[in-house]
Amino acid sequence: MESWLSWGYLQGVGLRFTALDGWLLSCSYHELKKIVAFSKASKDFLVLLILDGHSTHTKNLEVKDYARDNGASLPFLPPHCSHKLQALDVSFMKPLSPHYGDELRKWLRCNPGKVLTVFQISTLFGPAFIQSASTNTAIQGFKEAGIWPTNPAIISDSDFLPADLQ
Repeated sequence: MESWLSWGYLQGVGLRFTALDGWLLSCSYHELKKIVAFSKASKDFLVLLILDGHSTHTKNLEVKDYARDNGASLPFLPPHCSHKLQALDVSFMKPLSPHYGDELRKWLRCNPGKVLTVFQISTLFGPAFIQSASTNTAIQGFKEAGIWPTNPAIISDSDFLPADLQ
């Protein structure tokens, strides 16, 4: 990771860019090993790591094998469904957005005439993240996505129709 990407970045929060445009090109074996170690995943203590179904996350066989052998289950959500099925999208992004906007406005007031660049983003994101992240938000996200408690009725057949047919 380029050192400038971590300026002001929260310790213990995963931040990984594998391309200049910010897209994760592949699920990193090294990152998965850190998650497995941190979570203490094992065959006796299974850990669930939910990924969206983007093709870049599903092609790395080394990652899949390591996860399986070390007690980490990697279910993949169907592509283009994260707005309904991914707990972060369902509950966390909504409170994060206004908090990030507040931090951005503060930065602009304190830095008149300066242009915000990628160098400052992690500095602004940290306080917004702290204000938005809570156990309750996480629990609510899993509930609203129907992940836990399990509720398949959360998603109806019409949710899978193309946008112009709804």
